[in-house]
Amino acid sequence: HAPPRWNGTAALPRHRLPSLLFLPPAGPIFSFVSFPRSSVLTQFQNLATDHTSGATELIHRLVAVCEHCAIGNSIRDLDEGLAMLEHAQASMPSFHAVLNILKSEFLPRLGPGGDISDAIGYLSSLQKILDESGEAIAHFFVQLFPGPVCVATLSRSGTVLSALRLLVSEKLLDHLYVLEARPMMEGLKTIREFNRAAPSTLFVDAGMAEALAMSDCAVVGAD
Repeated sequence: HAPPRWNGTAALPRHRLPSLLFLPPAGPIFSFVSFPRSSVLTQFQNLATDHTSGATELIHRLVAVCEHCAIGNSIRDLDEGLAMLEHAQASMPSFHAVLNILKSEFLPRLGPGGDISDAIGYLSSLQKILDESGEAIAHFFVQLFPGPVCVATLSRSGTVLSALRLLVSEKLLDHLYVLEARPMMEGLKTIREFNRAAPSTLFVDAGMAEALAMSDCAVVGAD
């Protein structure tokens, strides 16, 4: 039997089908936000235990917490928080690459004789680099296709979302096939964003083979 699928109008069938593949999602890029000082370590704990978000979202949340620590001069909380993340998110090397950069380039700017404004300026430049790298990846991806394409994707990767948005703006997305990504169902968020911008179909994970058979390429986040 053909696997159940959803075209953005009917209710999603909730059959208990096995998940074939799961990738953590990467949600929208977070801008700088402030947290109450008493919750700083809680925010670090949330970063350490969040296994449903992708590296892009986690990195921007990490930068936001570091900025708050710098503004509030919460150096002890910052040291404890970064140490807490040392062995967390082991499957995300890009997250740990940024973590190491923060330890080697950001922390020393908050030490004796350091300048808080210089430290915050460094975080701003780091966020700009991260934003521009995501945009560059999306533009490189779009250049691979001379005409409209059918794309399959899984879950909700921030980098993939940027590429898909650019495909839509260039009128190159002919059809989008999205796997739901159980158990967190991040694929639902992805298809809700695109089902009005381009023809879109949501598949249960067990329908992967059918989705790929109708696609020109499969695009997933990679760390």
